Amino acid sequence: MTKQRSISIFISFLMLCVLCSCGSNRGNGKDIRFKVSVKTLYMNVWNMTESAAAINLTNIIRIDNRYYCFFEKNVPNYDKKGYFFIMKENGIIEKNISITEEIYDSYYGVDLFLRNDSILVKTGIHTNEATYYFDRNKLIWEQIEEADDVVYEDEMYYVTARRNRMWFRDKSDGKEYELGYLFSPIVNSVNGRYYITTVDQVLQIDDPRDMKLCDPRDYYDIVKQQKWNYRGSDSFTGTRAIYKDSTYLDQDRHTPRISILTSFVYESQLLHLCVNSESTFIARLENDQLIPIQNVGPHYHVILYYNGYRMENQKKCSHILLFWDEDKGSINISGFIEIIGNRVNIRYLNQC
Repeated sequence: MTKQRSISIFISFLMLCVLCSCGSNRGNGKDIRFKVSVKTLYMNVWNMTESAAAINLTNIIRIDNRYYCFFEKNVPNYDKKGYFFIMKENGIIEKNISITEEIYDSYYGVDLFLRNDSILVKTGIHTNEATYYFDRNKLIWEQIEEADDVVYEDEMYYVTARRNRMWFRDKSDGKEYELGYLFSPIVNSVNGRYYITTVDQVLQIDDPRDMKLCDPRDYYDIVKQQKWNYRGSDSFTGTRAIYKDSTYLDQDRHTPRISILTSFVYESQLLHLCVNSESTFIARLENDQLIPIQNVGPHYHVILYYNGYRMENQKKCSHILLFWDEDKGSINISGFIEIIGNRVNIRYLNQC
């Protein structure tokens, strides 16, 4: 074999190795691309409400190709009024569902979410709580037994969150492990590890059994019965902060340099929808830093509700976040951002 032929074979071998290496990088975040769609939905609301006053989106979930959403109207010198609509993907409202004052007349608003393919709403926070089920065949709301505060579940653990504590209940022996207060926690699992995301940090839990073992007197079911009589927890044993915005302190009332709006798993990767002062983008974590992988739009002012994180933790559901337009000078919801698989749908609402 000639020397030139040997070199040619060697180069071909190297090129094959490079191609294989590039293929193995798929799924590490470098090759992932999301399809971003921006549309305006023209909603036929004027014939659905009693007056021409604008209504404000407060809660929305998606099942198949329909949105189920709460709106409210704030009219000067009148009490607020709530509406529940079934809306097509193009913004056309199909149904205006009657709701009672008990459902919507809550100081803290309502928490709309899915559980086992059922549409539920919880009213109140920690006191005067009630749960209602929406019958999609009868198109009516029915009060049912109060739903618990589960935020994540898999084959091994049942995770609940309430006020100043989170609980990981081991399904094999019933023991519960506790975690301190986190605002609107989003829970994901990748390759056997658990990740908890808040607006300014991401915690990693390699094994929930390394967390603080909870006193049985403070198990979730006991605390839930106590309502307000409960001291919370400050334990973060067994967790590690793999990202932390050091510029942010909860009591300072200013936003972090980068805010994490939500986290989700795609192609076995933990990804994050983030916003900074200029743009909204998808990022992944590398060496304790958020690395943008794709821009999805300008800076959206996303609303994170205190009691609205259950829907963000549901499996097989789209992630939907509400945003408002700063240029309008008021906090009226202008639309929503929806993540479904590799699609990012940005929808502006226009009432007509």
